[in-house]
Amino acid sequence: MAEKKQSRQAFLVSQAKLLPQEQQAAVLKQINTAAAAKGGISTTKLNQLNLSIEQVLYGTTNQGGTAGFKPGTPANTSTTTTTEDPAAAELRRQNEADRRSAYAILDDAFKGYGLETLAPVIRSLMEQGVSTDEAALELRKTDAYKTRFIGNEGRIAKKLAVYSPAEYLQAEQTYRDVLAQNGLEALAGTETYSKLISGAVSPVEMQNRIINVFNKIDNADSGLKEQLGTYFSTYGVGDPNLQRTQIASALLIGATSAQELERSLQKSQLRSAATTAGLGVLGEPEVTDLQKQLEAAKTYDVYGTAKKAFGELATVQPLTTKLSQIYNEDTTGLQQELQQEAFFGLASQRRKNLQQKEQAAFSGQSGISTVSLAQQASGSF
Repeated sequence: MAEKKQSRQAFLVSQAKLLPQEQQAAVLKQINTAAAAKGGISTTKLNQLNLSIEQVLYGTTNQGGTAGFKPGTPANTSTTTTTEDPAAAELRRQNEADRRSAYAILDDAFKGYGLETLAPVIRSLMEQGVSTDEAALELRKTDAYKTRFIGNEGRIAKKLAVYSPAEYLQAEQTYRDVLAQNGLEALAGTETYSKLISGAVSPVEMQNRIINVFNKIDNADSGLKEQLGTYFSTYGVGDPNLQRTQIASALLIGATSAQELERSLQKSQLRSAATTAGLGVLGEPEVTDLQKQLEAAKTYDVYGTAKKAFGELATVQPLTTKLSQIYNEDTTGLQQELQQEAFFGLASQRRKNLQQKEQAAFSGQSGISTVSLAQQASGSF
């Protein structure tokens, strides 16, 4: 009889071990309590416990009698239909509600940062139960992520460290602020930001381009803008006098540094001033050399200096050349010499000698240029 009661307990224990882990302890406790009773586990108690286990395992009900103990017959472990424990069901429902709430928060947060295209990707990874670290890696492989942070591709090509999402968004905000401060809100947008990031144009470099180049072009006269027309035509700017936003875009997004842009602007200023003064178009070697000299002299207002100097040169040069011809003086390099005098105050010895000869020849008479040459030069050189 004792052996029969022990076999009942062993059977129930084997059945209980088929239950989900979280339910086993409670059922085993009931089995041990029943076994400890006087006389051990009765047939009635055996059937009650067995029925409870079967209901959890197979979803069976007491139809037509109580499920009984069939010695030697193992439980039907191939059956997959189970009845969910009420506590587990409640936990599952709560988790689902939390998940839906997390999705809503995620969508709002991503939209607030302009990252709504990435929200569905994150949601999919969350539903798959992917860990945070793994999700971060998987997210960066997606087309949605690469498109949103396309500026990083340019940084990779330049062998620079890519921006994290937080760094990328901070850079965008800084660019947005700089554009707004300079009245260039029309350029604000992810396309502009991605090109700036791709070109490794820092906010400081961007500000330098605006102050040292764009503002000077923006306020330039039509003559200078016409001179710049050829340069800007390659950026789709048809009329530099009108297309302010396109000019700003070309200057800010291009690969050329602010310093090189400023040098190019100065060369255009020199060419424009020379043309306006009627001295013709300066050749590239000449204008490059003059620009470098002005840069070394730390001349800030290159355009203003050039207009004044070339204006004076346009008056003095013809008179000096005329005297050179009268007195049979060599004029080789005379124009460059007079140009240095006009720009940097380096007195032209040849001009001074010619003036003295003219004064001596006419002994104070009006002559062709005695008075005029002196007057034109007075206060200028």
